[in-house]
Amino acid sequence: MLVVIGILIALQINNWNTSRINKKQEIFYLNKLRLNIEEDTTYISIRLSQINLAIQQLDSLKELIENRDNNELTYNDWVLKLLSTYRFTPQSSTFQNLISTGKLDLITNQTFVDSLFVYYNDLNNYTTQINESVETYSRNTIGPYLMQFDLVYDKPSKKPFEYGEDVFIKNAIGYKSRQIKFIKKNYEFNRERAGRLIEMTKGNN
Repeated sequence: MLVVIGILIALQINNWNTSRINKKQEIFYLNKLRLNIEEDTTYISIRLSQINLAIQQLDSLKELIENRDNNELTYNDWVLKLLSTYRFTPQSSTFQNLISTGKLDLITNQTFVDSLFVYYNDLNNYTTQINESVETYSRNTIGPYLMQFDLVYDKPSKKPFEYGEDVFIKNAIGYKSRQIKFIKKNYEFNRERAGRLIEMTKGNN
């Protein structure tokens, strides 16, 4: 009986030590996950500021080329606005490390784990697809067309209204504005989602 009791006590102590170590590791990874997601919110906020400015600039560009009283354009007026992209790469190193090492089970809150999968899956798939669509159209379609239409890296030779009379350019402005508005909505949604995940990491500590 004494031997059995001794074994049971040893097992209990071992289980307690294992639980204590696992809890310590869980807190460590939760803190790292929170730092990664906080970095995401910072980068998303920067991108949103750039996008908000770009939307205003595209609206201004549309007005500029439709007004025959305007005499000239500059490189910053149109090239940068039409060719700029807004890709965002999430900081998923900790999450990927947990998956590759099989340590994801250390995170005991399954709701939080499921939310992480949804969060990173959305950013790495849907958000990336939208950005790639904008980048492809900007670099492979808009860019080459503009280089044939007028001087790109020098003072434009054509008048603003000549741009306004070109159907492709007017469509390109409309397309670019519409697509980055989609990106904006997605970034705003994921920033809110990131905020909830950050709060969940604090609650699990």
